[in-house]
Amino acid sequence: MTTTERVELGLGVSFQNPPAIRGVKLKDLLNIESSKKGAKPASEELDPETIALAEKLNFSDQFLERDVNLGFSGGEVKRSEILQLLAQEPDFIMFDEPDSGVDIENVELLAEEINVLLDKDKKPGLREKSGLLITHLGYILNFVGANTAHVLMDGRIACSGDPNEILEDIRKEGFKGCVECCGIH
Repeated sequence: MTTTERVELGLGVSFQNPPAIRGVKLKDLLNIESSKKGAKPASEELDPETIALAEKLNFSDQFLERDVNLGFSGGEVKRSEILQLLAQEPDFIMFDEPDSGVDIENVELLAEEINVLLDKDKKPGLREKSGLLITHLGYILNFVGANTAHVLMDGRIACSGDPNEILEDIRKEGFKGCVECCGIH
């Protein structure tokens, strides 16, 4: 599918290493993304809701005038990705290592907004959003309310269960414990 088709279906992606886009201002991209949800035309001015989202992620007006991801630090890139998803409001989101290259302070901030994106502030039966969070470090799981963890090995799901239990086992035994537990050779 094209990117447009995926967006129209309500799919969002946060990339591990998103590209810099020279010549496209972050505010312009946010205007385009937020215009999709309300079918309103994109304008030069950001709507107050998008400005509030940017402020929650510690972005100033001047920051929004910068080219997308150009010269951004690791934490700024990840916050930019989450801000774009907040503007887009997708129904299903794939987060590819949102904690990669991010300091502890930003991991907590990103996790708060990931929880918002996944409707974690609502009762389970009222949640309409879902996602897949890929992480190698697992630190972000201290802050994101993940329901289920899956360990992928040799191209298949080798283990599924409680995220905290699985992560603790991996911390203690490494992935060799998964190999032994699942009988993978």
